[in-house]
Amino acid sequence: MNNTSDSEQLQKALNELATAMTRVICTRVDQAVVEIMAGKLPAGELDYHPSSGRTSKVMTPAPVEPFINKPEVARRLGKTVRTVDNWTKRGILPYYKIGRSVEFRWSEVKMQLSQTARVSRYFRP
Repeated sequence: MNNTSDSEQLQKALNELATAMTRVICTRVDQAVVEIMAGKLPAGELDYHPSSGRTSKVMTPAPVEPFINKPEVARRLGKTVRTVDNWTKRGILPYYKIGRSVEFRWSEVKMQLSQTARVSRYFRP
């Protein structure tokens, strides 16, 4: 068995496959552009599925919630930055460590606190 000829044959087969796939994709994209330009398809709402050769509507993703920093979390909770630090270290608040900074998503903080916080009903007159 000659390893050089086997690898050359494999390389040739892979190149042919890549060329065929590129040709099919380009053809489908060109067809979709022609249909969009003709008004048959709405622009920006379709997704092509190569396995079935069909297009389907795509739901628009929800906007990504921005990160907030420790002072902003502390301000919204009415606590100090030190308390936010302590709660993060103890695992009470979910956070993202990005480089050296610690960032939060307010919706995740609210959800975590609603699941873990206790409401005291003890009242002394």
